[in-house]
Amino acid sequence: MTHKLLFLLAGIGLAAGGARAQAVVNAAGTTISNGAYSHSFSIGEIATTTLTGPDRYLTQGYLQPYLLPDEGPFDYYPNPVVVDLTLVNARRVDQVKFYDAAGRLVLTAPYTGKPLNLSVLSGAVYLVNAFSKGKLLHKFFIIKQ
Repeated sequence: MTHKLLFLLAGIGLAAGGARAQAVVNAAGTTISNGAYSHSFSIGEIATTTLTGPDRYLTQGYLQPYLLPDEGPFDYYPNPVVVDLTLVNARRVDQVKFYDAAGRLVLTAPYTGKPLNLSVLSGAVYLVNAFSKGKLLHKFFIIKQ
């Protein structure tokens, strides 16, 4: 009876240890083949190594959840804004758009890393969208005094 109990406990311990094993889950990707070759890929492989031989060429890697490096938290100040709006950790931002409460685009400004002069805007609440190469990166509200 004692041997059966020890065997059962050892089996449960092995099963629990296997349940915590590392696993890679692909968010996206596919396999392409044409009979002569097969190529599988997944989104997110950023660390790779390449192996070559006389008749083979292989690049392999491991998965990471994000391709872009962490730049720290994005922030902005002051809010309410009187004249200048400063963006913090916005290195990738290249364009900022301001929308009024009715959803109309009222100002598009290029972002060069310097505070944005909002003196042309009247006092109101604005939705601000910050873009990088046409892709929305940040969305936030400001109060313009």
